[in-house]
Amino acid sequence: MARGEHERVVEVLAAGLHHLTRSKAEGTHCSATGVFPTVPCVDAVVREPSGRRLRYAILDDTDLGTFAERTVIDVRRSIVLPDGADPVRIAAVMNPGMSSWVALRRRIDFRAGQRVLVLGATGSAGRMAVQIAKRFGAAEVFAVGRNAGRPAELPALGADRALTFEEIAAAADVDVVLDFVRGEPAAGAMLEIVGSGIGSLSARDFLAELPELASAVTEGALDVRARAVAPSGIGEAWNDHRSDERLVYVP
Repeated sequence: MARGEHERVVEVLAAGLHHLTRSKAEGTHCSATGVFPTVPCVDAVVREPSGRRLRYAILDDTDLGTFAERTVIDVRRSIVLPDGADPVRIAAVMNPGMSSWVALRRRIDFRAGQRVLVLGATGSAGRMAVQIAKRFGAAEVFAVGRNAGRPAELPALGADRALTFEEIAAAADVDVVLDFVRGEPAAGAMLEIVGSGIGSLSARDFLAELPELASAVTEGALDVRARAVAPSGIGEAWNDHRSDERLVYVP
């Protein structure tokens, strides 16, 4: 039931099984409330009761989760999606894509022609970061990945050089490091560290960037790997890390 003038009961069309979703549900993320039972997931593609509009909504800690057929959203924390937007692709990309998109647009003075190093480039967020850095005009993108079998795929996404962690010295003279692994490689590659996650920016700043990111996904400008999972399969899929596809809950 909606509780305020800005809240709506909406139909959930797709919700991504992000690392954030897993860690909040397991109580290991800094934003986890520790209150159970809980409905997982922090965002979703939803349809309003009129049936005419798709929205991408970000929840806060007081909202219900989105691994459900219906949930309640605050429309002020949502955007209207472009016509033709694929709910599964949007749900798969927005969370991992937002980390690098917002970092380059809002957290630093990034300029076309700069050189970017992406650490953890073979994961969902890292793959998005390679593509987004190129989209914003990076002169060179160095992509460093953990998975030995995947760096060869990265040039097709825009990486100028795909490296292993043992080869990271080849990318020593870069302007920006986007880090998705943390630890020693990141410490050795950075001088100034800024975050782009929860708490680093206001919800309004995040929402201001989402329409353009959603348009890029809808236009097919970003390579998206997503796999839809029905409610009956979410238990098995929860701990399935074998694929680089982003799992998306579809009621």
